[in-house]
Amino acid sequence: MNYNNLGTSNLQVCPLGLGTVQMGLPYGIGLTSPPSDQECIRVLRHAVDAGINYFDTAPLYGRSEEIIGKAFSGTPNCRPIIATKFTIDQPEDSPPLCGKALQQHIEKSVTQSLTNLRLDALDLLQFHNAEGKFISPDFFETMHNLCRRGMVKYWGATTYGEANGMDILSSGGDFSTLQTTYSLLDRRLEKRLFPACKERDTALILRSVFLKGILSDQAEALPTELADLQSEARKTAQIAAAAGLTLPKMALRFAAFCPYATVTLFGTTSIGETNANIEALEEGPLPAEVIEQLNELRIDDEQLLAPAYSSPGWA
Repeated sequence: MNYNNLGTSNLQVCPLGLGTVQMGLPYGIGLTSPPSDQECIRVLRHAVDAGINYFDTAPLYGRSEEIIGKAFSGTPNCRPIIATKFTIDQPEDSPPLCGKALQQHIEKSVTQSLTNLRLDALDLLQFHNAEGKFISPDFFETMHNLCRRGMVKYWGATTYGEANGMDILSSGGDFSTLQTTYSLLDRRLEKRLFPACKERDTALILRSVFLKGILSDQAEALPTELADLQSEARKTAQIAAAAGLTLPKMALRFAAFCPYATVTLFGTTSIGETNANIEALEEGPLPAEVIEQLNELRIDDEQLLAPAYSSPGWA
């Protein structure tokens, strides 16, 4: 398996990364509860043995950090690169956190993540759902201070949408990575954001490549308010079937071979799914004729691509 340089860092990462939200809390269609800690640890260790060395987690992912910490405590020689996050959650009408309050807020999150993950330093700390209004000299000083103290090695951001991503990239900060959404149905960021990442040598981390399970056999279980999205998922399934592919493998290969991608994340609690995703990567890019058909299916409606519905069983 080939490895990519993670932006301006000295970290070498597998082009597939394991997202671990499903190991920490109920998630996705059906809100399936995580398996036991022992089973999650078995999947995590299997992924590392198979060559996957980039794991994505966050304090908001329930017990995910703790489970990763248990899985690799005492085994530094086989520990993956672990990317976690911190969040700044404030009311819209309040002034952005700044100064000492900002420093204490971020440091508290970092300290807890280090404890949960049983680490002395975080490989990559990401500003979770970053917004440009929080990016200030105080923010940069806080991040640089964490690096100087050896608590954090590199830092980046996760964003939604083009505007927030462009704000991060144009801030002038030392963001090593930018994580954002992308799938064969959600291609809104290809035109401006992805080339901007390449221009700035910022590693692009792709998530939601299965649209929370929609680009899988779970599409038929969508709530009624997502009928339009379900219809598009059926079209993608027809293209996959005609090409002799499963829908998840087609979705994974489409994202993983995006020319701008450094790491493509997949979420699972299954060794079988982990192996299937590795096999999909090894099969290489999709045929040109399949890409041509998929180009006709892109969706631009944000309500469909990032739904926040109240129907039971949707996360």
